[in-house]
Amino acid sequence: MRLFTAVLPCDSFRAELERLQDDLKEKGVTGRYIDSANLHLTLVFIGEYGDPDRIMDLLEEIPMEPVFLKPLRIEKLKDLYILRFEENEELNLLVSRMHRSFAENRIPFDRKSFLPHITLLRKAERDLKEPMNIPDSLMECDAVSLMHSKQGKNGMVYTEIGRLEIIQ
Repeated sequence: MRLFTAVLPCDSFRAELERLQDDLKEKGVTGRYIDSANLHLTLVFIGEYGDPDRIMDLLEEIPMEPVFLKPLRIEKLKDLYILRFEENEELNLLVSRMHRSFAENRIPFDRKSFLPHITLLRKAERDLKEPMNIPDSLMECDAVSLMHSKQGKNGMVYTEIGRLEIIQ
C-alpha cells in the first residue's frame, strides 16, 4: 500500500481552497486541478508499506497538540501551484517526531525537508501574472490522517484509512 500521513482541511477551509482554484482558473492558469476531495497537507510520505495498523499504533504514541496554520502565499513550485503556509514550530516538531518514530521502528519514509503546503494544481501550463488574495482564516490541524494513495482513471485517489484526533 502506498501510504502517507496528512492533515485534511475542514469543510470551511476546503471551500477557501476551492475558491483559490477558481481564482487561478479565472486568471487563465491551466493544468490538472486537484479534486476537492483530494486536497490535503502531507506531513510524512511513507510510500509502499503493508502494515497501516503499525503506522496508526506509532502515531498514537506521538505527543500531539492542535496547530493553527496561517496561509502565506500562492507559489509556483516547478509545475505545481501550492498554497504555502507560514513556518510553524509546533507542526515542524510533530513532523520531526513522526520521522524519529518511523526511523526507530524501521518504517520507510521520504526524508526530504518538510514544506507546509497544499497542492492546488499540477502540470501548470501557464504562469500566474498577478498576485492573488489568500484566505485570512487559519487552517486548524486537529487530527492526523493516515492516507492510502492509489492510481485512478483520472489521477491519484486518496483515501483516509485511519484518523487520530488531536485532543487538547
